[in-house]
Amino acid sequence: MLRKSLLCVMAIAVSACAGPISFSGQFDPSLATVQTSGGNGWFDASGAPISVTLWGSDSGQATQIITLVTWNITTPESNLWFRWLYETWDTDGPSYDPAGYYLNGSYVQLTNDSGPNSQHGLVIIPSLSPGDVFGFYVDATDDCCGGAQISISAIPEPATWTLLALGSVTLLARRKLTSRARS
Repeated sequence: MLRKSLLCVMAIAVSACAGPISFSGQFDPSLATVQTSGGNGWFDASGAPISVTLWGSDSGQATQIITLVTWNITTPESNLWFRWLYETWDTDGPSYDPAGYYLNGSYVQLTNDSGPNSQHGLVIIPSLSPGDVFGFYVDATDDCCGGAQISISAIPEPATWTLLALGSVTLLARRKLTSRARS
């Protein structure tokens, strides 16, 4: 009975502290606005609520084409955490397909133009307010020679990891006490 109670408490605590970038609630993909200035870029939400992927254009139009997905923030968010993973197949490297996040009209590039074709990182955005427009982009500056993608993944906040560790230690201690009592 104690074990079930502890598991219930852990489940409630983890769900209350889950990372806010989960692609549900106000970040549900169905609430996103997807924009392209032409080309064949697209937004893949099949991994939601854990992750989404934004594909840049590679249609051979030899013009700049930005693929952008945004959400209108309706409730405050603080300490927005997410992991990003970028890959380009452009023969000219990542400088022709930069990617990053978008906030209120500003593009913040996460990728390194001089870096490898595969890049990744962790971003913490201190706060978003109602009325902010937040999202992600891939900018196909030449729209040829290979496309690029950026995948955004949810990660739990440190408090969630602490709760999971504490719950695991508690369950292990309880199991040891129970097995000693039976001996």
